[in-house]
Amino acid sequence: MNIGIDVDGTLIDTAAYLFEKGEVYFHRGPEDNGTADVKKMFSLTQKELNRFGARFLLPYCIKSPIIEDAAEIIKKLKEEGNRILIITSRAFTSRQGLMGLLSRRILKSWLKKMAVPYDAISFCDNNSASKEAHCRMLNVDVMIDDNPDNLLAISQSRPVIAFPMPWNKDIGKEGIIRARDWQDVYDIIKQQEWLLPEPR
Repeated sequence: MNIGIDVDGTLIDTAAYLFEKGEVYFHRGPEDNGTADVKKMFSLTQKELNRFGARFLLPYCIKSPIIEDAAEIIKKLKEEGNRILIITSRAFTSRQGLMGLLSRRILKSWLKKMAVPYDAISFCDNNSASKEAHCRMLNVDVMIDDNPDNLLAISQSRPVIAFPMPWNKDIGKEGIIRARDWQDVYDIIKQQEWLLPEPR
């Protein structure tokens, strides 16, 4: 089975990081914790958003811990014969030039540090159409993601597992299976295997 896995909000608790750093930096809580868009979350101007990103994006990319059980479950899935495909729209990783190169290196270094095994990594533009296209290109059988737009777009052509983040708590649609945590992700994949092709 080809298993697609997102990074931000799926391997990293992006919500917890944004809420914590945003409250400290802006001296107020989020006005909308149901969105992954920091600008909307804290009602920021573009200048405020740029300053926040300049201060916190790099530490987030380098130092964030991995969500509990994620590395162990992914390793187990790979050992069982599944192909692990990291499919991410992490900021700057799809860009050409030095910024893109550095962003991709930082992410690969983080995955290695967190002992996340994978067979391939794919860098998408920051929109659901791009991520869905990468899923098709890589022949993904099931995708694990947190972004509501991605979940809805990808579910049109293949099963998706919604990893729990505040911004996807209300999403509900046929083809989208909600998980509670990474152990639940594993159990869902094992239970759904009869719907999917045998591991290649």
